[in-house]
Amino acid sequence: MSFLGFQLRWNSVLLGALVTAAVLNDVPPSYEALVVLAPVIWADRTTLTWVRIRRR
Repeated sequence: MSFLGFQLRWNSVLLGALVTAAVLNDVPPSYEALVVLAPVIWADRTTLTWVRIRRR
């Protein structure tokens, strides 16, 4: 039996939006945005978990 779990946090959504905007506009993110998002990224707890249980 296998389980796949994914837990997405709001921090990851904000980071993804910032990276997407930077890639689409060919403009690096501003220093202010990085300073504000640095603690948010550091505290992010998004997880991807794979659990496989085997019985004998």
